Amino acid sequence: MPHDTSKLQPATQCIHAGYDPREHHHAANPPIYLTSTFEFDTAQACAKAFAGVPEPCQTHIYSRLTNPTNEILESRLAQIEKAEAAVSFSSGMGAISSVFWTFLKAGDVLISSNRVYGCTYALLAHQLTKFAIKVEFVDFTDIQKVKEVCNKYKEVAILYTESIQNPTNDVVDLEELAKIAHSHKAKFIVDNTFASPLGCNPLQFGADIVVHSATKYLIGGICTAGCAMGSAADMTMVRFIGLKDCTGAVLDAAMAFAMIQGLETLDLRVRCMSQNAAKLAEFLEKHPAVEKVVSTGLPSHPQAELVKKYIKIPNGLFSCYLKGGYDQCCTMMNKFQLALRAVSLGKTHTLVNHPASMTHSTYSVEEKLKYGIADNMIRISAGCEDIIDIINDFKQALE
Repeated sequence: MPHDTSKLQPATQCIHAGYDPREHHHAANPPIYLTSTFEFDTAQACAKAFAGVPEPCQTHIYSRLTNPTNEILESRLAQIEKAEAAVSFSSGMGAISSVFWTFLKAGDVLISSNRVYGCTYALLAHQLTKFAIKVEFVDFTDIQKVKEVCNKYKEVAILYTESIQNPTNDVVDLEELAKIAHSHKAKFIVDNTFASPLGCNPLQFGADIVVHSATKYLIGGICTAGCAMGSAADMTMVRFIGLKDCTGAVLDAAMAFAMIQGLETLDLRVRCMSQNAAKLAEFLEKHPAVEKVVSTGLPSHPQAELVKKYIKIPNGLFSCYLKGGYDQCCTMMNKFQLALRAVSLGKTHTLVNHPASMTHSTYSVEEKLKYGIADNMIRISAGCEDIIDIINDFKQALE
């Protein structure tokens, strides 16, 4: 295996980056280091490590900070997201909250997209505000509106969005938003979960930090995990402030190993789900019971030009609006025989949920109406089953 994998294709990096079997007794799979603490040769070596200048052979102190298995994972994550460094977490919310707590203080202003994951919205709207942090929500598909809101404040600490917004599947203009953020000396933080690192790399378009719910595409839904990627300086701060001191949302080494295995099939899964989602979306768009479909795999996407610019592989998740409301959605969902009625995405199973009553139930009724989280919308995550079987399941459910 080549030592330098930086010039290899992403699919190859998912399998080889960050690991050399020769450094681990020639084990083909990275070993799991199930240990909390690490022994030092001398007291002086301990002092150096705690002073931040460890000897090359003794870089690990305690697994709440770093662990050899997690280090392999983080090196691989950084490479596929085209970042200098990465930090792993026990969940996506662990990653998001650790990043926020690292860079925010009382009196700061955070401007967020008004359509984000429900638990992220709850953190922003109901928790950060308890600590005298001003949070304002804006439609990030309206660049002019974002500028107007930012200009209201003398200083802005963070601009936060999702590359493909949850649950409406809108795509935002990353380059323009980065310019706005940096003109206000703000950090531009992007949740790239919906796109995956194979579909989009926000750091290449001006983002400062990228976060993922790694539970989804990166690990394939087998367990919860999260990650943040960015500059080495920013990730050092996130590790030693947000993770170490604030949240303690540490990813266990065994789960880091599971995530390494998940990454090895990331390219295969993402491409299969993308193809299935495009075909299913095309079928649903023509169905008489469907009002509209918003999918990055369809030419009809409302931000088709931005999709072309930012999304290399259309994501495997899309939104479908039925003719009717909540009752029609329930009737359809209750008839599925193959698709699972479940939250999340990126799993090999096809998943269907009703955002207004499930993932985005943290929004008030008024907020759902205002931000377009409609009662007649279902969110579909296409799996890796045969597309014929997926379409047939939706066909009978819509009868």
